[in-house]
Amino acid sequence: MTARKTSHSAGTAPLGAGGGRGRRAWLFAMGLAALAHAWVLGLLIGAEPSPPLRPAAEAPASRAVISMATHVVATRPVVPADEHTVPTPTPARPPRADVTAGRAMTAAPPRKPARTAEQPTESAAAPPPADTAPDPAPTDAALSVATTATATPPPIYPTTLPPPLRLAYDVQRGAAHGTAMLHWQPQADGHYVLELQGAGATPALTPHWTSRGALDAAGIAPERFAVSRRGRERHAANFRRDVGLVTFAGPSATWPLVGGAQDRLSWMVQLAAVLEANPSLAAAGERISMMVAGAHGDAGVWTFTVQPQEMSPGADGELLPAWPLRRESGHAHDPQVEVWLAPSLHHLPLKLLLTLPRTGESTEMRLRALHAP
Repeated sequence: MTARKTSHSAGTAPLGAGGGRGRRAWLFAMGLAALAHAWVLGLLIGAEPSPPLRPAAEAPASRAVISMATHVVATRPVVPADEHTVPTPTPARPPRADVTAGRAMTAAPPRKPARTAEQPTESAAAPPPADTAPDPAPTDAALSVATTATATPPPIYPTTLPPPLRLAYDVQRGAAHGTAMLHWQPQADGHYVLELQGAGATPALTPHWTSRGALDAAGIAPERFAVSRRGRERHAANFRRDVGLVTFAGPSATWPLVGGAQDRLSWMVQLAAVLEANPSLAAAGERISMMVAGAHGDAGVWTFTVQPQEMSPGADGELLPAWPLRRESGHAHDPQVEVWLAPSLHHLPLKLLLTLPRTGESTEMRLRALHAP
């Protein structure tokens, strides 16, 4: 009995061990088979069926897409679907190209921006800044013609310049009164300095103008005209004879520099020198023309017409013969000029009247005293 138990126990142990190994092998084989079936099924499902045959007359869809793309090839390149490139027509467009929008861009030309009040036409003059003196638009017909290639510049006159003098004037502008000293200083080296210094209760009566330059065959040849206030130069015109231009300190305007050209101060002495050297011009109806440039970018041909001679008060109140000359205004910011020139004083001004047509304001200067330097 003991031997039977021992035999049973010995036989059971190997069977149990062998059965476990067989079961694991069987399960492993089943798993491999399942994976193989799944792989085969995946291939069968993912395979794309063969496309049906199409008639020869039917155009492929891809050809239709290419045909549509040719409508926009002139404005943008065809971008492949797998590339993400930002189209170039306008930065505001979305990254994806649109065929319809491309057609519209090709058919419609770009619009010009609408003109607004802040965008004046080329022929309109821009308004001057509010904090600066107005820059008059030079519209004198004579200067406009003088700037063309076929223009005839103003004539060049013989001149006889006056000796060095200091002329004191009483100045009136509206209800305001002041004084001004005109100092003419020709120099032995062929240059000159001409200065006008005003004094009065209002800034309008206290200008400080300086004209410097040379003396040549045409008389006074300014090189620089400057306007100063409170000891500081504010505006200036440069007569650049090396390049034949009048330029300005500030304004970008330029003007052709013609013979006999003057500035807003030197014209008074130049006009006297012309009449001093040409007695035949001292007759009613005669005309004298010269280019005159200011310090704010303005320039124009000033033409003076001689009026009939009359008597005008001199420095001591004595009436002196004088030739009135009148220069008409060219535009609103351009002064009308009337000047009375006395033959007994080298044709220097006894009286000067400047009137602005835009406002009707006038400034009058009357000779009060005459001094040798």
